[in-house]
Formats: sequence, structure tokens, C-alpha cells
Amino acid sequence: MQAKLYDRDGAELATFVKGDPYIRDMKNTAGHVAELRSCAWHPHDPQTFITSSVDSTIRIWDVENKRKQKTVIVVKSKERGARTKVTACGYSPDGSIIGGACWDGALHMWQTKSNFVRPNMTIEGAHTKNTEPGSLVFSVDGRSVLTRGGDDTVKIWDLRAFKKPVATRDGLTTLYPTTNAIFSPDDKYVVTGAGATSKGGKGRLMFMRKDNLESVKELEVDTTPVKVFWHSKINQIVTGLANGQIGVLYSPLTSINGAKLLLNKGPPRKATIEDMSDAVSAPTILTPHALPMFRDGDGLDRGSKRKREKERMDPRKSKRPELPVTGPGRGGRVGASATQHVVQNLVRDTTRDQDPREALLRLANTDEDPVWTKAWKANQPKPVFAQVEEERKDEDAT
Repeated sequence: MQAKLYDRDGAELATFVKGDPYIRDMKNTAGHVAELRSCAWHPHDPQTFITSSVDSTIRIWDVENKRKQKTVIVVKSKERGARTKVTACGYSPDGSIIGGACWDGALHMWQTKSNFVRPNMTIEGAHTKNTEPGSLVFSVDGRSVLTRGGDDTVKIWDLRAFKKPVATRDGLTTLYPTTNAIFSPDDKYVVTGAGATSKGGKGRLMFMRKDNLESVKELEVDTTPVKVFWHSKINQIVTGLANGQIGVLYSPLTSINGAKLLLNKGPPRKATIEDMSDAVSAPTILTPHALPMFRDGDGLDRGSKRKREKERMDPRKSKRPELPVTGPGRGGRVGASATQHVVQNLVRDTTRDQDPREALLRLANTDEDPVWTKAWKANQPKPVFAQVEEERKDEDAT
């Protein structure tokens, strides 16, 4: 129901609003209320794109406004209910016409300068009713329209005589309703995908002439091609297959970059069985005692041992902390003299030599503020303690 905008790296940039499904008039909804089936960019305005949906509308959007579409084109059908699925849409090369192909078989064209109340051109029964057209594209000159129908046909229409198809090609079977058809960049050929002609066969990539849709070349692929795109600048054809793979067709002479960049690198070389057997059979020499960590410093290593002992004596290399300076100062450090030693011992901190218990008792004011005999301070200022008799102590001991 909602259109999503992504950058070229696949990161989501915006999600456009969906409409209220309880509103029957599609012109009063802010977005689509059913499944989206197709979309297309404006050929000259990068801020504008269109979407078509099963809700029988084509909507024109502004990239900067996610809350509501710019314009709603309500597609009316002659079938019962006056609604139909708009399964394909597109812009003309100059952006002056919007086209839509529908589930009821109709093909509609609107001028972008009109009020979109009704289409400017319509063909009823352009494709078989109740089949899903997979694509609608305009030719490079803007005079022709190419449609890929769900009835296994490809048709070309002339906008100057918009009554019947100029050319029709049938027998292009496919099981995928989103299968598309495109014009070549030089506007001479039509390319589309088709399924196998027999059971167990391969898919086909069809190249046909634009004027009569006669086959020029058929390329067999592993499975049915669904989407086809012909890049005009690098001159390469990219097709998406039904099995999830992507195929790229290029010309070694006329194609530029693209797949050719990957071919220049080449695939990474994998280790073969022969390489592994050679590695196993090759002799391996292990000399752990040749490593410095296993040397004991005897024999040929005596020079290095003396060198390590010499470096050990160097305070800078051994990172030894600086020793206290004795005697006169040097190197910016003040030395200690005998006079300085005497002066330092004149005022010594004798706290360590004191008995902490006696120091605390000197601070206690037991006569004026006793703790344990405070209740008898008034009537018996001098406390009298009981004397323990020796005999009682002896009895308790026995």
C-alpha cells in the first residue's frame, strides 16, 4: 500500500503515506489504499514520480512530500463497479503524457496539462480482459507505446492513430505477471522474456524488430526472464531470471565498464587437489633452535650475550629509575649535603614514636565529664570500685 524510496545503495530514504481504506472516493484519500503494482519516474523532473495500484488510481508524488500525493488520477472502468486494477503505468519521453494499462483490458492516456477527469485517449480491449499487463513503455521518439500483456502478447500502438495495434506478437508465454518488454536505446528493437515452448525447455530472451515484431534473435537462458533493462550509456542488457539470478549481456567492443570491469579482475584461483598433494609431498625442515628465543648464549652467541650485559648496565636502555643524588648536584638535580641532613633532622615528626592509647587518654576529661559513673557524680564524686576477694576467685575456679 505504501511507496518506498531507496538510494542507489539500497538504503531506505522515505516511506510515503497510505490512504484511509474506509473512504470510498479515492480522490479524498492521501495515498493508495491497496497494493501497488507499478511506478515510474518523470523523465525530466527528478522530484516527481507516479505509482499505480489495485485501488483503480494513478497518483503523482513529490519526493519531498511524504504526507500526501500531488494529484490523483481515478481510473474508471466500464465493468461493473466502475473500478479496475491499474497494473502498469509510465511517462512519455517528454513527460507530457501518462499512460496506464488495466486489468479490464483497457489502455488509457492522459495529458499532464489536463485535469485528469477523464483520459484523453482510450482503447477498450487492448488486451484480454481479466489478465494483468506487465509493462507499458513509450518509444524514444514518443510516438509509439509498447505493452506486455498477461495474455502472452506484445503489442505496439501508434499514438497518432490510437485505435488498433500497429504490430502484435503472441505466443510469448510466461507465468509471471510482472514480465516486461522494452525498446532498445536506438529505438529499432523490442526485447522481452518468454517461457519455454515445451516441457523441460529453457527460457527465452526475445529480440524483435520494432516495425513488425519479427524475431531477430532468441537467446536461451536457464529459466524464464522476468525483467529486462537495456542501459543506453554502457550498452549492456541486464535481465532478472525467475530463479533469482541476474544475467548481464555485453559487447566486448561497444560496451563500456559495467560487467567488463569484473571480467578484467578474473575469478579468484582456488587450490586444486594437485596443489594440496604437492604441499604434502614436499619435504619440510623444522629448525626451532635457530630462533633467537631458543639460543642459550654459548659458543657463537657469546658476542650477543656480552652485548646484552652491556645494555643492562646502560640505565637508558634498561629503563632503570633514577637513583637518589648523593653528594653535589649534577644534571640539573640538587644534591644533598651534610648541612642539609642536619637541618632536616632538627624538626622531626615524632608521631610514630607516641603511644596512641596514652595520647587519647590525655585528651579525655574523665573527672569533669565521666562516662560510666556520671549518675553518681553529685552524691559520690569519687567512685568506689568493688574489690574481688581471692577466696571467691578460688571457688569460682574450682
